[in-house]
Amino acid sequence: MVKIFKFQKLMLILFIIASVAMFCASLYFMTDFKNLFGLKLKFNKPIAVFHDDLMQGFNQQFFWFTLFALVVVFLAFCLEIPRAVPDRFALIVMGVCLLVVVGFAVYALVRLPQLEQVYAGLDFSKLDLEGAVDYQPRNVAFRVLQVLSALHISVSLALLGVLAASHRSYLKKHPGSESSRLGGVR
Repeated sequence: MVKIFKFQKLMLILFIIASVAMFCASLYFMTDFKNLFGLKLKFNKPIAVFHDDLMQGFNQQFFWFTLFALVVVFLAFCLEIPRAVPDRFALIVMGVCLLVVVGFAVYALVRLPQLEQVYAGLDFSKLDLEGAVDYQPRNVAFRVLQVLSALHISVSLALLGVLAASHRSYLKKHPGSESSRLGGVR
């Protein structure tokens, strides 16, 4: 049981790191596309629509998702996940929150290739008329978010699994203690 609890702490630390990395990536995401902001000419309208509607909409959703992931970190500390085996309430709350995190990370993994495909189909040849001299399409931001989203899925699911295993292990060792607060393992 002590090994499971140590693994619980480790997975929580990895979840915190993944959540902070996702938050930083959400702030970084649109910087690769800053030259596409404010396009006014008619022949650059598809680029403006891509940037202003598709990318900004996704970026806003992604930013709120990363803030939610940081709220989940806060909840984990409120529910004493780093110091105690989770009780049923903590397990349910963390489980629902982690499944929401996984759901949005899956959404990001599905949506990012679609956005990248639209981006690849745009004609950037006339951007120099609006001041974006020598604009080169960059796909780094898409790759970074895809890798971090996949990492966040695996860490979130692993944390959920270890919380459930820790809870079950405690209940097996202490039958009948399901209604009492599950104290920390020392």
